[in-house]
Amino acid sequence: MLRTTNVIQRIFLFAAALGLIKPGLITDTVGISVLIIVFFWQRYQRNSENTIRPAISLDQTIER
Repeated sequence: MLRTTNVIQRIFLFAAALGLIKPGLITDTVGISVLIIVFFWQRYQRNSENTIRPAISLDQTIER
């Protein structure tokens, strides 16, 4: 994965792993779909953490 997983993501990944272990088209489809969802969830979280934020907002005043 792209970053450290949180508890909710671990539960989803565990459920996906169980779905991929049991043979069948539906369980495989659900397992792979959950993996893809968690992947994009982590990608979104990583991108939102890397956004550029201004050092000083317009509300702050510089005291001299």
